[in-house]
Amino acid sequence: MFYLLSGLLYSALVGFVSSGVIDCSRAPDMFAIKNCCKLPELNLTSFNKKCSKYVARITPCSFECVFNNTQSLNGTSLVLPKVEQLLQIALNGDQKVIDIYMNGFRECSMQEAEMLRSLKRRRMEVVDNCSPMAVTYAICAHRYVNINCPEGSWTNSQQCNEAKDYSINCNMPKGRKAT
Repeated sequence: MFYLLSGLLYSALVGFVSSGVIDCSRAPDMFAIKNCCKLPELNLTSFNKKCSKYVARITPCSFECVFNNTQSLNGTSLVLPKVEQLLQIALNGDQKVIDIYMNGFRECSMQEAEMLRSLKRRRMEVVDNCSPMAVTYAICAHRYVNINCPEGSWTNSQQCNEAKDYSINCNMPKGRKAT
């Protein structure tokens, strides 16, 4: 699931950088850079019973089901203590990674109004009666984790560093900086 989210994240958010000049209009091969930040795979098997219809592939419904079953989302707002409980399960208690994800979810929760405007602008379709809000938060937090990947987990390659530079310089919401 983590690798699928990585691919989804990069396909949605990362462009290509070449020769030191950031080109915000070109996307890289998402599969080549999906493993730039090597972190434990999300373990969502505990949700198989309740979300079996959705967990097999990444869709807005899979994230909505998991977030709803953990009460991590109240309407369009994150319930951060519940998100942390979800991460404890999904990341098997790996506190270092949980802390990074929680920082990402905190940052993303401050962008709720901006995310809602963006979803309305893009006219995101409701798929199978599922809202895109949960997957939007998940992508936002995963992007934060990739930008702030722990040094020992980051692949220090030209392709990964360029993708990270692009993500910081081309995709940050107005007024926001990577921490």
